[in-house]
Amino acid sequence: MILAAAIALLAGATALLLSRRRRLEGRPQAERLWNQAWYCARCGTAHFPPTAGQGAQALVLADFRKAVWTSGGYGDLAEQYRP
Repeated sequence: MILAAAIALLAGATALLLSRRRRLEGRPQAERLWNQAWYCARCGTAHFPPTAGQGAQALVLADFRKAVWTSGGYGDLAEQYRP
């Protein structure tokens, strides 16, 4: 009984550690994309600079978060924290 509880705790701690490591590894990419954008308080949207063949596009904050988090490799969490 105690052994099973110890194994379960160890497995849970390992899963949390791996999840945190994955998020921290993707943080530089997410911050790079975050720093390229700007927020318009008047319309309540975020914008990225236009790229070749694509105009500037307004994103609601939930979509902006998903784009940034996806670039960091943890975009699956965006749905979990969607307002």
